[in-house]
Amino acid sequence: MKRLTLFALILLSPVVAADVPATTPSDAGENDAEKNHAEHSGHNTHSDQLLLLLNHKIALQQLQQNYPAEVTQQHANLARQKRHLDQALPVLQSYSAITANHYPNNSLFQQSLINRAALVRDYADLVSTFYRQLLGR
Repeated sequence: MKRLTLFALILLSPVVAADVPATTPSDAGENDAEKNHAEHSGHNTHSDQLLLLLNHKIALQQLQQNYPAEVTQQHANLARQKRHLDQALPVLQSYSAITANHYPNNSLFQQSLINRAALVRDYADLVSTFYRQLLGR
């Protein structure tokens, strides 16, 4: 359990992207995950958080799978990935911290822990890919 907690703390710390350019593409091209995040920022229910996280996850996967070869486009892609991660990771931290008393029984809580661990693992892969692309590997 300590190892998972330490991993979660490392994973959920703010994304440092000193090499990501300060200029970002225009907001006219924002994708749905970014818009939904702004619309739902006042909602803090468990299911809303999950939907936001899944929306950001899909957007990040698409950005990473369609990583461009041209350097200027790479900078724009990385800036968009960083925005998604900056929005998603605090929500993931909150979503992962739901306690047992939120669930009616231990079985549902156990299943939720398994599902939340899988989501944290997915985000760990996304952060890892982000850093590999950031470093040009």
